[in-house]
Amino acid sequence: LGDDFYNDPVSGHCYYYEDTADLSHAAANAACVGNGGYLAQISDGTEDSMVYTQLGVADFTWFGAEDASEGVWKWQDGTQFWAGNNPGASFGGGYANWTAGEPNDWGGNEDCGGWAYGPEWNDEVCSGAQHYVCELDSTSVAATIPAGAIAHWKFDETSGAVAADSAG
Repeated sequence: LGDDFYNDPVSGHCYYYEDTADLSHAAANAACVGNGGYLAQISDGTEDSMVYTQLGVADFTWFGAEDASEGVWKWQDGTQFWAGNNPGASFGGGYANWTAGEPNDWGGNEDCGGWAYGPEWNDEVCSGAQHYVCELDSTSVAATIPAGAIAHWKFDETSGAVAADSAG
């Protein structure tokens, strides 16, 4: 996995940004799950800004939003946060940061979400290969990274060990 980690001392969650391997949305989710996490679930504007800014996320980067049922946007855990396409609306008080005119299901097959135009979101074709951000809770790798750390880390997928990367 990537080597850009951020351990948020407020939420106790750790985020890592994979910018060395571009994967489809499903493959990115599988990579996150295989390493004890999930594609990032953005709960509010503070988390959105923190993850995007602290990790230096580039355009066209997956997080865990999907609308497998058209216009019913949910996170990987099944929580719905948005209803409809442009113009849609927040669902159940959920947070969203769509670019103006999004989500629009352009071409009839944009069913996965990610950062696309700076810190704003876009719906995109799920099979497209992109960078991605995984999120882990404090019971996994986050506990081994100092709170508030913004650095380059090496993650050994075999052992699960995390260590500072002096080549950073």
